[in-house]
Amino acid sequence: MGEMMRLAQIVDGTVVNVAEVDPENVPDFMEDWLPAGEAGPGWVLDGDTLVPPGRSLTPATAIAAVLAAISKVEATLTAGVPLGEKLSWTAKEQAALAVMNGTDTEADTALLAGEASITGETVLELAGRIVAAAEAYRFAASRMAGIRRAAERAIASAGTGEALMQAVEAAEAQCAAIIEGIMQ
Repeated sequence: MGEMMRLAQIVDGTVVNVAEVDPENVPDFMEDWLPAGEAGPGWVLDGDTLVPPGRSLTPATAIAAVLAAISKVEATLTAGVPLGEKLSWTAKEQAALAVMNGTDTEADTALLAGEASITGETVLELAGRIVAAAEAYRFAASRMAGIRRAAERAIASAGTGEALMQAVEAAEAQCAAIIEGIMQ
């Protein structure tokens, strides 16, 4: 028997089994296994190369990384705001628009007057702040949706770990730009 070689069984892009075999006598069931080199279970197939876990992305981990970047934008936008207040944003925006347009009802004014009396703003000043914040949130939300959809397409068409990483890095850079804009 000559020098042995290692073969890797790959399932869904991941090494699940490695065996040493005689290259002159490979069992039939291993005919589609790949040369393993130093790879072991858990290694990932990146194009034609086996790489250790953590050194390559899978489509699922790439999507998770993009969603984490988007969640960071969301958290920056809504930092320190309790859920109950977030749930009132649509009603507050509608009331604020009505106040600014002079078409407000007593309920619209009351919704904003309670907050304005505590913050020391006039109802009209508060309405302006609410509308500006709503516009900024919609701007960011539309970008976040676009980033997610573009990243999903790029990840779905990526043929290598490098292409997956480029898709994630592009999404992370776009999210960072939104956060930078929020912080200014």
